[in-house]
Amino acid sequence: MNSTSTRWILGLAALLLAFILLWERRQPGSDAVQRQAQRVLPDFRPASITHLEIQVGTNWTLRLARTDEDWRFEAPFRDHALPAAVERLLTRLAELAPRSSISAAEVRAATNGLAAFGLDPPTAAIVLRQADQAAELRIGRPTLIGSQVFLQVVGREGLLAVDADVVRALPSTPLEWRDTSLLRLAGQIFDRIEVRPATNGFELLLDPTNRAWRLTRPLATPANNGRIRFLLQQLDLARVHQFVTDDPAADLESLGLQPPEREVVFARGTNPVAALEIGRSPTNNPNLLFVRRAHTGSVVTAPRQALDPWLAGDRDFCDRRLVVFQPDAVTRLEVVADETFAVERRGTNDWWILGPYEAPADPLLVLEFMANLAEQEFSDFERKVVADFAPYGLAPPRRQYTVLGGGPGAGSGVTNVPLARMAIGIARDTHYFARRNDESSVVTWLDNGRLPRAAFELRLQQIWNIQTNQILSITIEQGGETEKLVRRGPAQWVRTGAGAGEVNGFLVEEAAYRVGRLRAERWVARGEDALARYGFGTVSHAVTLEVQTATGPALYTVRFGRRGASGRTYAAVPLDGQPAPVVFECPRDIMEWVASELSILPTGP
Repeated sequence: MNSTSTRWILGLAALLLAFILLWERRQPGSDAVQRQAQRVLPDFRPASITHLEIQVGTNWTLRLARTDEDWRFEAPFRDHALPAAVERLLTRLAELAPRSSISAAEVRAATNGLAAFGLDPPTAAIVLRQADQAAELRIGRPTLIGSQVFLQVVGREGLLAVDADVVRALPSTPLEWRDTSLLRLAGQIFDRIEVRPATNGFELLLDPTNRAWRLTRPLATPANNGRIRFLLQQLDLARVHQFVTDDPAADLESLGLQPPEREVVFARGTNPVAALEIGRSPTNNPNLLFVRRAHTGSVVTAPRQALDPWLAGDRDFCDRRLVVFQPDAVTRLEVVADETFAVERRGTNDWWILGPYEAPADPLLVLEFMANLAEQEFSDFERKVVADFAPYGLAPPRRQYTVLGGGPGAGSGVTNVPLARMAIGIARDTHYFARRNDESSVVTWLDNGRLPRAAFELRLQQIWNIQTNQILSITIEQGGETEKLVRRGPAQWVRTGAGAGEVNGFLVEEAAYRVGRLRAERWVARGEDALARYGFGTVSHAVTLEVQTATGPALYTVRFGRRGASGRTYAAVPLDGQPAPVVFECPRDIMEWVASELSILPTGP
């Protein structure tokens, strides 16, 4: 054999091997082909079946059709079916194989013919359709063995005995396969929710850009997106408690459905995709409501819990926050209240008070201010459309909080763009009138006292930071007496005045260190008229630090008043060159050292 013949033979062998690997392996094996041929319905595949009809005796008949990978009832009602239950039966039928067979002659020889096998009439009948093929199976009584039943394939002679599992896959009642979902919203595309009737209803539209809901009727205002998403999810999870009727001529008026108390329509543009009509409660169960489902026309009862929120008005669906913003975008906060001032961001997290004086603001207090602003919610609508805001004290407002920052489209370098605004007017009873973002409505708002009304409330809580070696002396005034502690060196102090004598220099040094780093635990009030309220008239105790500065000696004085409800002592200092003192709560760790080392002990027996 020459080399050319050898190459030809090897090439043919390689082609044959490739054919076996790529083609023959894809073909069912002879055993699989044989098993398929032996099945009752060898030409039917579960995924290809489009129609299914089940008749149980002479009692009832179910007709189902596959639509969009889903199964729906066509009779005796129109509704969604449970796909898993339908597919389970179809799989069982596709895999159904005879255990034994009975010839046509044996059937004819039986005393009662088909009736002897429970097939005249049959226990159940199943009709399957796929493409242009159809098959009808009739199920009879159990065989003597008990784990099998007689089966007739209409159009074929004789009978078969098959596993009784096929009977257990059939529904026992017409409702067993009926989907109990009250409303199928998952997978539905809708961008409008209309709640009727119009007299007390409302409309919600979904913004395609940010996927946020907004109320458009009876007034244009932001919607509470978190609540709406929760309520939609709750509706999607709600289940039918009981199917009441599928009769289109049923008495709907007695169920509170003619007209319905509420109708909720989910639509894509102007095209409805789903709707619920909500009626009254059954007489014997106030926790349920009658509901008519528009997509089926059926009347059911459903849990009130999932439906009750949709019976409410637009107030429960609007975003009741008065100020909505992103904290990271804020560059400036403006306040018009007891005084007009602003705080402005400088750097990543540095803030500065601007007007009526300039001073460093405490970053934590500014963050707390923004958090409190974000939590402000109105209680109710006073009036949804207002032309004249003056009677409410909102033109001009008594108080106003404006949030500014970098807004979309502001341009490069433009940062102080108004993001949100909250205006507060006059009070009525316990509430104030308010308005947000220049909207046309007036709302009522309960003041929780957590919004600043003056600049000092946001000032840096570190009042001063004096090094101990800068302190020349400490003067203590208390109860009409005065003492002075003079620093001679590190931990070396001499007392002069009424209590002249030796002192523990180390303890006084620690007390001087603590007061030198005086800070406010919480800002409380400002002004001479506020001092009496916090005990500065009855308690006479002041500590003055004489400090060596670059320009010469300077005095820093702090006064102490009574103890507050928090257990901390009130203190007062002048700040930022302002003549009016500012009252604050003194931290306990500082006050303990003031009480023990910077106080004048009472004299007498």
